[in-house]
Amino acid sequence: MAPLLISDLPYGHKWNHRFIAKSSLDISAGRLDWAVNLSCSNLAPYSALPNVDARAEKMADLSHVNTRFIFADDLATCAFLAYVAYRIDCDQDRVVLYVYELHVAPFARGRGLGSGLLLTLVALAERLCLDAVVLTVATANAPARKLYKELRFEPCWSDMTRATASGRHGAQRRHRPAPSVGYEELGRATNTTPQHQEVPPSALRAFSPREAMAMERAQWLESGAYGRKQRTADPVIHLGKGGFGVVTDAVSQEFGRVAIKRFMARSSGSKVSVSAALQKNILVATCCPSERLVRLVGAVYGTDGAPAGLVFEAAWGPLDDLYDCDGPPLTDLWGCISLLADAAEGVADMHDRGWLHRDIKPSNMLVLRDCEGYLTGKAADFDLAAYSMDSQPTGAAFGRRKASS
Repeated sequence: MAPLLISDLPYGHKWNHRFIAKSSLDISAGRLDWAVNLSCSNLAPYSALPNVDARAEKMADLSHVNTRFIFADDLATCAFLAYVAYRIDCDQDRVVLYVYELHVAPFARGRGLGSGLLLTLVALAERLCLDAVVLTVATANAPARKLYKELRFEPCWSDMTRATASGRHGAQRRHRPAPSVGYEELGRATNTTPQHQEVPPSALRAFSPREAMAMERAQWLESGAYGRKQRTADPVIHLGKGGFGVVTDAVSQEFGRVAIKRFMARSSGSKVSVSAALQKNILVATCCPSERLVRLVGAVYGTDGAPAGLVFEAAWGPLDDLYDCDGPPLTDLWGCISLLADAAEGVADMHDRGWLHRDIKPSNMLVLRDCEGYLTGKAADFDLAAYSMDSQPTGAAFGRRKASS
């Protein structure tokens, strides 16, 4: 089994806990006993097995040579807070990551630990190109079912007796719960890719919806956002929302920090369609190469092969947030004016190539740091851009700033 990398584990220091990867071969007796007791305690209301039999089954499952764990421990007291146990198994013609146990101690609930642990396994399954992440939940366990639904797990098997007959995980799970208990198997596919995908310009990278979700989730986990109260269907960090879609924070192994703009359907009376806005962003990126325009690194293509989103380089934030952020301002008034002039150069570069921005405002002027750490301004959001054959490509006509000597 491929081991968990350090980068696969969420960074929990911000929330006063840490995550530890273990296997059944290197887990301590005390930690294993705590995991078995927590599992039996949490599942007692939903189990049809006597407590002695339930404990024996859990001990056999968790001490199996192929079982792997992720534990969440308190940083200050080293107390055990939560854990997830899983294996990578063959299921007929699929290879799946099967979640055997996922439990949070009663006093540690409400911190997002369950979400953080489960989505870490989803990220691991995607890195290993597995077919799905599968788990079993009691139908009467409403809190767990609500969590899994929010995380986009879907029912894939509800008849446990038929599951036994087909041999699904039968070799590992010796005792099946009685059918009257109402257990249900859930699954989440991880490696679905579009079959007919449009080819983007050679300079742009094509991302599948799964890749985009994985990048958003990676940043969500890395930032410790799972510990916040807000939770969405696909855990993401929202950076902003506009007339055409929402912008989310993400991280890519290839490009580092990026921002993903997901386009939403618009009303039929809108003057500019979503497809037109997408195309304009791609055209501006390929026709107007400029250091003063936010760089487009790729496009997200849906399962139908049509573009559904865009991936841009990450920015610190919009120009109008410079003095609204927590703490002292990043720059003074003259620095702010210099950043605005930087972005204006990007707009002038568009003009030189016959393009009009048509949506200039502070929220579309972004602040970034260059490779040397200095702040720079760039123009962004080309949803309403238009090509004008009559525009005059002269820097002076549009107030181009002279390069400093």
